[in-house]
Amino acid sequence: ALAALYEHLTQALKIDIHFLPADDPVLHGAYGISIYSDEGRFIRLRQDLSVIGTIEVLSHESAHLFQPPYLSRSQGDVFAEIVSAHVAARLGVPEAAKTSALWLRQHKPSIRMALDLQREIVYVANLLTPGAIVPAAVLARE
Repeated sequence: ALAALYEHLTQALKIDIHFLPADDPVLHGAYGISIYSDEGRFIRLRQDLSVIGTIEVLSHESAHLFQPPYLSRSQGDVFAEIVSAHVAARLGVPEAAKTSALWLRQHKPSIRMALDLQREIVYVANLLTPGAIVPAAVLARE
């Protein structure tokens, strides 16, 4: 599942992914970061994560790259975490929704926003799931 996700993200969605040591200053102590710029889409993540952890972090950070641009930081984290739970569950990660629910408890004020963005959440989850057909507009970076 991890290999399929990695291939889909790098080949179909053209995301540049690099694995870094946990103490790399680029990560600022996080499990992963995503960067969207004129040069492309980038993800940097810790190299010491478990397979399941890597799937979850890759899914979460990838979702940030496709989230609606008007979301606050907290709303973006909720959006990305819900998308990640969808993708991880589809890839067979045990209890993906339960793990995400525990994390989401700290973002209660932003969870209401997710109810209004269900279509967008499912769209991005579908886009990130290996085997998805990627619209040309996504690759052109709308």
